Amino acid sequence: MKRVVMIYCAVLLLAFSACKSGKPKKDKPAEKTEAQVILDEIDEIHIQGMSKMAKLTGLRQQVTKILDSVKAGTKAIAVFFNQKLDSSLQSLTNAEVTMDKWMNDFYRNIDTLSENATERVKYLTAEKLKATNLRDAILNSIQKADSVLKAKF
Repeated sequence: MKRVVMIYCAVLLLAFSACKSGKPKKDKPAEKTEAQVILDEIDEIHIQGMSKMAKLTGLRQQVTKILDSVKAGTKAIAVFFNQKLDSSLQSLTNAEVTMDKWMNDFYRNIDTLSENATERVKYLTAEKLKATNLRDAILNSIQKADSVLKAKF
C-alpha cells in the first residue's frame, strides 16, 4: 500500500511539474505598433474627457434651472446674466453632444484601415486631434459654467 501511495504521489508530482513547465515564458512584452500607441493615447484622452461628463451634466442642469428661474433684479441685470447663462448652457450642451457623436463614430469605426498601417496611423492621428479638442471643449465649458455660476449664483 505504501508503495502504491508513493508511486501515486510521484505521478502527481510529475504531472504538476509538467503542466507548469508547459507555459511559455514571457521574456519581454511585445512591441506596440505606432497605431496601437496612438490608440492608447486616444483612449487616455477619451477617459480624461469622460471623467468630467458627470460634472458637465450637473452644471448643465444647474444652469438650465437658474435660467428657468431668473426673474429677480433689474431687467438689464437679468438680460446680462441670461446671455451668460445661455452661452454657458450652449457650451456645455455642445461639448456633451460632440462627445457622444465622436464616441459613436470612433468606436464604431475603430478597425478602420486595419490592413494599411500607414493610413491607419494617419487616421488615428486625426482622431487623436479630435479627441484632444473635444476634451479641451469639455474642460473649457465646465470652467465657463463654474465662473458664471460663482459670479452671481
